[in-house]
Amino acid sequence: MNDFNAVQEKRCDGHLFARTLPIGFDPNYDQCDKPVQRRISFPVPNFSPPSSFRLSRSRPCVTLDSEEFTGKTCELSLYLYDGASESKIVQLFRSADEPFANTLKRIQISLSKKMGSNCKRSKNNSKSDVAELPSVWKQEGSCAVEMNISDISCGALLKEYCNNQIQLRIPVIGCDEPLRLLIEANPPTITSVSSFDNLQANVFAKIPVHVQVGCLFATGVVIDWYADGVLVQNDSPIYVPTNNDIGKEVIVCIRPYRTDEHDGEGCLEAYAFTKRVEPYPENTLLAIRPEWTKPRLSTDKNFRVLTYNILADQNCTPSWHPYCDEAILLKQRRFPLIVHEILSYHADIICLQEVDEHIFQRLLQPVLDAYGYAGYYSSKKTDGQMEGCGMFINSKRLEWISCDSHELKSVLPTDGPGHDRWGSSDDIYKLLKKRPDLEEIILCKLGHILQLAQVREKTTGTEILVGNTHLFFHPNASHIRTLQMWSILRLLAQAKASSTDQCIILCGDFNSSLINSCGKLLIEGVVPTNHRDLKNHLNAFQWGERGRRFETATSDDDFPELSVRDNFQQMNSAIIPAPAFTHLIPGFSANLDHIVISNSLVPLNHANMPSQDMLSFMPNANAPSDHVSLLCDLAIVP
Repeated sequence: MNDFNAVQEKRCDGHLFARTLPIGFDPNYDQCDKPVQRRISFPVPNFSPPSSFRLSRSRPCVTLDSEEFTGKTCELSLYLYDGASESKIVQLFRSADEPFANTLKRIQISLSKKMGSNCKRSKNNSKSDVAELPSVWKQEGSCAVEMNISDISCGALLKEYCNNQIQLRIPVIGCDEPLRLLIEANPPTITSVSSFDNLQANVFAKIPVHVQVGCLFATGVVIDWYADGVLVQNDSPIYVPTNNDIGKEVIVCIRPYRTDEHDGEGCLEAYAFTKRVEPYPENTLLAIRPEWTKPRLSTDKNFRVLTYNILADQNCTPSWHPYCDEAILLKQRRFPLIVHEILSYHADIICLQEVDEHIFQRLLQPVLDAYGYAGYYSSKKTDGQMEGCGMFINSKRLEWISCDSHELKSVLPTDGPGHDRWGSSDDIYKLLKKRPDLEEIILCKLGHILQLAQVREKTTGTEILVGNTHLFFHPNASHIRTLQMWSILRLLAQAKASSTDQCIILCGDFNSSLINSCGKLLIEGVVPTNHRDLKNHLNAFQWGERGRRFETATSDDDFPELSVRDNFQQMNSAIIPAPAFTHLIPGFSANLDHIVISNSLVPLNHANMPSQDMLSFMPNANAPSDHVSLLCDLAIVP
């Protein structure tokens, strides 16, 4: 062989993609971390498949930092092609320090088993013939030289590839000539592809769709979007379909690359979304809030705050919402609509409740990140719950100082009378010890949390303490919610101890109006003994299926007065007058969701609220949650 490149151009039967995987990396990533059922072959203009690699030029190989290969795995994927098509024939996972001669023999055996019966046999060979040993050749100048591989390992061969193009010659039983394979060592590699519900969610006009991509041996990735084969978005993890796309199939093409070394030619993957683009279903709330969906001026110095219980998927079932068409309850339809509503408001601070962990990770976080938001998630600690609270801030304007999550029960008094000086601690301790049933429910069964974040406005340096919570839902548990609110006020006081003039914003689904016990404690700093339903609920509440059982009282205990006045900063609702409802289901409506602020903040205005003439129940085809989002603009007191 006098000219290695000439031989390549004359005939090359395929490629061996060889990757040295990091220690601990799952070698089954291609099947486990990608929606392989949606992967397709898709012709992309100006992009070549592996069968037309320009391998006559050198491609630098990426090696791992350490020259020691012990513990690493070599992934070897062998593709053969004929013309413009290619197919994977062999895939092996071998130790990186295995002698490459042994690895080659394994490849030869696999090829003989899978191809021998399909290969053209020479007249002088039979199927039982023993093939010659494979060999390895490298380019030195204008000549190809056979390498001695008796003492070289898989990993060392990849290192050798850094300086030389490598070709394998593998005789296969039944084939006239040895197969000639070019090695592509550590090419840019797509290791994971994810999108909401693995590309099976509804795709709507006006609502963004996205993909997240993980890579090895790459410095970046180009993500292009096609609608019925036509390029509609270049190099973006996000695409917002238009009305022109309605009825069309959406395909995303992904090309990893290495700057100045490897353009990703031949490494592209394409995936098709299951559902074609649908018309956007008008959102009832957005329709009555046109002023709140306009882009905000750069001169707007007010803080826009959004709180929204988005109805966790685990709670959105036909048994919980029998009045709904099952199709509108599906997460594939609801959550893209929710994301669109959230983004439409251009809020600076976003507090979400009933957030499924996988919805946060696979949808909310990546999409809002692409639109300039930084997110923080906290899971509820209650057994069997995989939902919690999510908080986002506009990272162009705000930055995190700290983010923490606190179990509300963690600050309840447990050391006995006299050990805790915070307001009403002794009375709460005595109540819990007198009522072990209540103590067990709060300490063992409930894991409600408060997200606490200190954020700073980048231009002025103004600091804001933001709380986000979701209190116990049972309608006959005002005594439990009041104790939870006591914990929240204590946590706010502890977080604020270092700053006397810090602004406070508390958002959430309190499962109570502000005139009930927990709201009175929050707004006024004190709740009288047996206020409203406290005594009745304390003595009659029993834990049961969904917490709905309410039976005759079995005791006659008093719920004590709770006061936090000595540690209290005046708080007020930012939504005035109070809405008629924020939660609406057949037979029940109530104002459960709130944005409450300290006196250092002034509410300027808030978004319009719907009437029951507009909504008979929620969720529905035009309202994706069973709660109404709350939105307001705030200014700092000069």
